[in-house]
Amino acid sequence: MLCTTSQGRTAADLMPNGTGLSIPRLDGVPGAHRFRAGDRGAIRLAQTLVELNIADPSEWQQVHRDPTDYLQSTLNRWIDHHGARTISRRFCLSLTLSSVLDPYFDADDADPDGRRLYLILHPASAAYVVAKPTLDLLEREHPRLPVTFYQVFTRALSEWVRIYDYRDAEDHVEMLREWAEGEEEQYEIADVSAATPACMKQKALSSGSLRQIVMRLRASTASAIIKATLELQRASERAKRPPFTDDMGEQLSDCILPYRACWWCSPRLMRLRRTLMTSLKIWLRQVPSRT
Repeated sequence: MLCTTSQGRTAADLMPNGTGLSIPRLDGVPGAHRFRAGDRGAIRLAQTLVELNIADPSEWQQVHRDPTDYLQSTLNRWIDHHGARTISRRFCLSLTLSSVLDPYFDADDADPDGRRLYLILHPASAAYVVAKPTLDLLEREHPRLPVTFYQVFTRALSEWVRIYDYRDAEDHVEMLREWAEGEEEQYEIADVSAATPACMKQKALSSGSLRQIVMRLRASTASAIIKATLELQRASERAKRPPFTDDMGEQLSDCILPYRACWWCSPRLMRLRRTLMTSLKIWLRQVPSRT
């Protein structure tokens, strides 16, 4: 709406000149800035992946310039292009990239400089393998071949994944019997030893004896199984696992499931665990008399 005077002037013509100050425009200026002091490892890895044409620079804006989220997005895309659909049909797995092993652990205390990153593969469930048909096939060739195959096979896998087999079951049953001492009739405890095939109680063959048997078997199913198992062993030994450090143990000290897996991996720790459980049981029996 315009107001005019008798001389035909508008209100705008009568207003004094402004001071010359104007509100600055923020077009193209980021609305937020982030200070990243503890993401050096993630930033360095992200830069390397971009230089190798593995990471997509256009995804940087999509993840709001977060280095860890950028790496996770890159990792997910890489997995999608390398058999993710096939893997998901067989296994229920999740893969994460994190600066800590336990999400509830204080990352600043674990790695204040942000120099470490952990690639964590977490299975949502356990799979099982029915080994009896293979053991029967190998036993027909040599009575000590089944236990040899089984030990080589499980030793190669146990370097990288947690395996629960009849040996763990025997240890668990022994622990249950110790806990139920004097009250066994109230519980139904499995007889693992009776359910274990007799061939698994044999002594394993030496490496030299195993090679001689494989040469004698020539082109047979048993020979193919043993050769594939030995190749699995070589592949397992070619790579070396990073050491499990005290810092990693501290991070997992309050995280029962992951720490339990590490706890069970060593036979020495399994024996120590059984001793501790027995001591705890004795102590608990004495508690009422103390109170």
